[in-house]
Amino acid sequence: MTTKLMFITILLFASSFSVIDIFAKDRDPKLFITDAIKGNLSEIALGKLAAKNAAAEAVRTYGKTLAADHTRAYDEASAVAAKLDLNPPDEPSAEAREEQTRLRKLSGRAFDQAFLNYMIKDHQTNIQNFEDQVRAGNGVTSKMAERQLPTLRKHLEMAKMLKSGAKQSERFQAHKAITKHRSSHSLAGGSGRGIQWVGRIAKAQNQSSLCNDHWPTAKKTSRGPCKPRANSRISRPSLGAVSIGCHSVILRSPFPGGSAMES
Repeated sequence: MTTKLMFITILLFASSFSVIDIFAKDRDPKLFITDAIKGNLSEIALGKLAAKNAAAEAVRTYGKTLAADHTRAYDEASAVAAKLDLNPPDEPSAEAREEQTRLRKLSGRAFDQAFLNYMIKDHQTNIQNFEDQVRAGNGVTSKMAERQLPTLRKHLEMAKMLKSGAKQSERFQAHKAITKHRSSHSLAGGSGRGIQWVGRIAKAQNQSSLCNDHWPTAKKTSRGPCKPRANSRISRPSLGAVSIGCHSVILRSPFPGGSAMES
């Protein structure tokens, strides 16, 4: 029993050192400034790519904002690196290079969505690292992190808003397509009423005895096929007019909406 307790105590002691070591590395000023510079180079490259390839104008503008803001952040981080006698990296992170390769293969809305998703994830990670550095109290690096945090948070909120707006736009476009389809279906006659109605007008055009009365508005009985139905007045929106024999007949939709005649 005593041996087991000692073994457990040793494991806990060792694991605590491991956690402290990882925590210390995350807040090490030189490691932090190196990652910050790589992050700036990554955002500059991806921002320029979005400014060129994004489908939505708002996303292109966001890309330009990223490139401009992170260029200034890069200059500040490079100056801090010089104070720490550190040679700054000259290329983006490996993850960002992979993302850039992936984004180059996309276009249109697919590009915008993938780009915004990456920006949200990347800025969330960066904000967490910068907040950790502020809490570490590492002099110039912590002060730099504190100065740059508002810009990172602004970028994150912008990406979230753009993504939300893209989703709303997609829903609007889908609704618009459905509405257009239904409208087209209705003009074609819907359940067939419109087609039958237009067919009756076409059939009436082939009749020869439509010139004796003002059909279809005459109250008296016309000769031949011109006899109107007793309940022929219905509410239909107008679609235009055609000539049948010597009369001009107003065409009405088969769906309610106005006053007209049905043959």
